[in-house]
Amino acid sequence: MQQTDKAGTIRESYEPIGSQLTIACYKKKWIAPSNRESVLMGTEVPEIDLSAPEHREVSGALAPGLSTCTGCAAPTIFNLVARAANMRESLLRKALLDRGAWTAEDLAKPGLMPLLLKEEPPAAGELSKAGIPDDLYRLAVEIKTDLKRRGLYFKLIFCGATGCMTVTTAAYPNNIWRFPYFHSAFENIGAMVSGIESAARTRLERGDLRTPHKVIGFAGDGGTFDIGLQALSGLWERNQDTLVITYDNEAYMNTGKQRCSSTPWGANTTTAPVGRVVKGKQTNPKDIIAIALAHNIPYVAQASPDDPVDLMIKVRKALLIPGAAYLRILAPCPPGWTYPANQSIDLAKQAVDSATFYSFEVETDNGNFARYFTLSRLPHPFFDKTEGHDALDPYISPQARFQHMKGAEGQAQKAELQRRMDTAWKNMARFFGLS
Repeated sequence: MQQTDKAGTIRESYEPIGSQLTIACYKKKWIAPSNRESVLMGTEVPEIDLSAPEHREVSGALAPGLSTCTGCAAPTIFNLVARAANMRESLLRKALLDRGAWTAEDLAKPGLMPLLLKEEPPAAGELSKAGIPDDLYRLAVEIKTDLKRRGLYFKLIFCGATGCMTVTTAAYPNNIWRFPYFHSAFENIGAMVSGIESAARTRLERGDLRTPHKVIGFAGDGGTFDIGLQALSGLWERNQDTLVITYDNEAYMNTGKQRCSSTPWGANTTTAPVGRVVKGKQTNPKDIIAIALAHNIPYVAQASPDDPVDLMIKVRKALLIPGAAYLRILAPCPPGWTYPANQSIDLAKQAVDSATFYSFEVETDNGNFARYFTLSRLPHPFFDKTEGHDALDPYISPQARFQHMKGAEGQAQKAELQRRMDTAWKNMARFFGLS
């Protein structure tokens, strides 16, 4: 299979690995428009103002009442994930239209889709009241059954480890998620996701459930990279059909900005402060992606909230490819990184452009362990001759955690951070065969 890019150059491409959709996974390329359209499957891009320097609210994903630190990127991430994952209605609507028995006007009738989405049979007179002929309702049931068989129709269960997300969206007894939500302890998001997935799968096999369930686990970097890694490794080794998402703000922000293993080298934290001799954290961040890939799970990706469509695509691919999936999303944190609150989304973009954070995906064929790598966006320092390494400055300059790297006295520190970034990129590029 071949695809022509905007420049008219023929690039190498690959057939889908494990996906239930007709999606080509392109190597060394941006995600193709046709790929985006097929994964979004007719659903609209979230109703947010992408031109705003900070986009937070996404209608229809979470219930009202979301509160968190001003300017935090996490609400955007939570909303995008919830919006992308809730595919049941979109998939059923598209399948009904594809069969030609229903029109868009028919499906727009008030109360029609909720009735078609119900699990239990309609009550006496309910179909006629909604204006649905019996034969068309039976067709809808048939289509739903086929979608379930193909793994394209499921309900959602969310789990959240103790952290920023839990205290801002699900502090007991309140819960603003539109899905069942379980609060796990800090260290056991992998164990909770594993247990719920097993229970839902067993109940489906016994006939206690009519619809398959997909389990999504949310945890911060501390609950993933550090204290939760053991249970997460077990989940991945068993390749259970789940999605675990890290919203990575690069420290233990909920408890006071302590360093963790995702904190960048040289960053200032309360437990690795900048002093006269030691200048911030002195170790490299843990390579969580390499750890995930070592388990040979079918889907591993990184995404940034500055590209919401790309993020939604990756959430949907993670859910539609059978087996375990892992998605790491950068979550700039105004109080932890110490920058103006309206710059969260711009900083996320700068992180990708400067190669301090990469946007990519890796699909693994468990049959032959072949891996298919897609770089979603090219970082400037290595591919844009006009930018060079100056691309690092727009990223670190607004952040007080890198304050000691500014000015003449901080040049040695900044140069060392740049050297480590360059090495990390070259290691990744060499691993995936990029030139």
